[in-house]
Amino acid sequence: MEDKEQVLLQRLKYLLEEFHYHPKDINDDFSEDLYTLYLDRMDSGKRWLTKEDIALLEPYKYRLDDDLKASNFEFFNLSVDLIKNRWIETRTYYRTALAEPFDFTTEADKQYEMDGEKRPYSAAGAEQKALWNTICRYDVMVGLYGDMEDQKESEDEELKAKSSEDLEAENREDVLESFDKWYDRLEKRDRLDFLTIYLNSITNYFDPHTSYFEPIDKENFDIQMSGKLEGIGARLMMEDEYTKVSSIVVGGPAWKQGDL
Repeated sequence: MEDKEQVLLQRLKYLLEEFHYHPKDINDDFSEDLYTLYLDRMDSGKRWLTKEDIALLEPYKYRLDDDLKASNFEFFNLSVDLIKNRWIETRTYYRTALAEPFDFTTEADKQYEMDGEKRPYSAAGAEQKALWNTICRYDVMVGLYGDMEDQKESEDEELKAKSSEDLEAENREDVLESFDKWYDRLEKRDRLDFLTIYLNSITNYFDPHTSYFEPIDKENFDIQMSGKLEGIGARLMMEDEYTKVSSIVVGGPAWKQGDL
């Protein structure tokens, strides 16, 4: 696998340098931009990577041009390991935060900066745990406010009879379920998914419309551009742990066969 990735990286570099309509130098400017763009795509909200993680990644900021020329994946490997570890830790943070009712009568967390670009990375441990407590508190508060507004206009007696404590508990359950599903999807990402993010960060340095497609994405792109569909002729989607047939493509093999 490592040899294939090195060949892929060298091939990508060659194509960009030799065939891109507006080739750019692969230098320290490239390295800095790649570093910034890639980390933003890996953790745009600064929810996962910590100050300590960034301290480990920072030395690569002006070395990625040299690493690309040498087909070195050291920075990429480290970044993936770090963020996977933070997913494990932060899953416990949000679950702990959502296990107890929030008191919205206090002044705690009165302000929360939504824009990750304006918020610094948090320190590992207590500071990151506090960040996730604020994220959870905010999401529950937004849902609770919406429900309380609905109560004022609703004719549903069951809804009108619910106390603010009931609504708060329901919203905590909803946020927990949403976060669990989100993390389940995140943790299904494999190395190729991360590699695609990294390679597209490289290509997008040259221009935002130059992209790397992994084979399955290239196949789907070709189908969309040509209007021709190969395969069973069914659209699939993930639902919880299962793959579900969402629709049958008229004229395709599955449509002609008739069973689906």
